[in-house]
Amino acid sequence: MELLPYVLVEDILQRLPVKSLLRFISVSRLWNSTIKSQYFASKHLSRTQQRNPDILLCGAQYADDDANTHFHI
Repeated sequence: MELLPYVLVEDILQRLPVKSLLRFISVSRLWNSTIKSQYFASKHLSRTQQRNPDILLCGAQYADDDANTHFHI
């Protein structure tokens, strides 16, 4: 069972520095082939060259013993 859709995993990987990506090629065969693909390399490069870096905002909401966490990019 996948915890995250793979499209989201790819998007997260594209935001990481190269040093981390080199460590993550040993996580799985799928990650290895994804990180080594020409498509991924070009997407990673274009994201790196953007002037405005993405910011991850995290907020928590607590009401009646229910906790909700929201993430926005």
